[in-house]
Amino acid sequence: MPVFLNHLENTIPKNMFWDKNLEYVPVFELEVSQIEKFKAYAEVEEILKFFPRLDCGSCGSPTCKCFAEDVVRRNITVDKCVVNMQKNGENYRNSYESINILCSEAIMKISELQDLLSLKCLSIGTDREISGGFCGDLLSWVMANAKEDCVWFTVMGNINSVAVASLNDIGCIVLCQNSKINDIALQKAKEEGIFIFSTDMPIFEASGKFYNHSNNLM
Repeated sequence: MPVFLNHLENTIPKNMFWDKNLEYVPVFELEVSQIEKFKAYAEVEEILKFFPRLDCGSCGSPTCKCFAEDVVRRNITVDKCVVNMQKNGENYRNSYESINILCSEAIMKISELQDLLSLKCLSIGTDREISGGFCGDLLSWVMANAKEDCVWFTVMGNINSVAVASLNDIGCIVLCQNSKINDIALQKAKEEGIFIFSTDMPIFEASGKFYNHSNNLM
């Protein structure tokens, strides 16, 4: 049987040797001395208090903690957090009543939506009016575009989805295609009073039925 050439046959080529010794670079350390490290990490913890800890990655850092460390290193400014940018935008928008026309009028109550789509209820919240719908699984995109009091069709059943729903004041979450939600996320949803439903329908079918019914009411 043929054997792959996964080894060097003779001598190692000279261009594969290091021409100088490798230098250790402590990329994960914020400061050099112990005192400075304690101060830096204390600053990181203070900055983290202003973040939702979603680890959405929209800022370019893999986690909120990494982002906070970059802020301490002066590589980025704290206002680059997409979630906080969205919060500030919402505060600005809510200060002007005239801009509220961007939000749709109430279409139906959450209980009526449950009956319409024959949804299985996993978590109970406030039976309020729904003003629109949103489809998406990318959390950063949902945070930036989902309106309050909307029904969110998704397959993401984790703690971050619950956090986004709470942050955007989303009316309810509909987990499509029998998507599962873990126990931690479900418990958090119950504590926050967020309606979460489950259905075997794909997102396209569930949202399509909601859309067609909403148009018939208008």
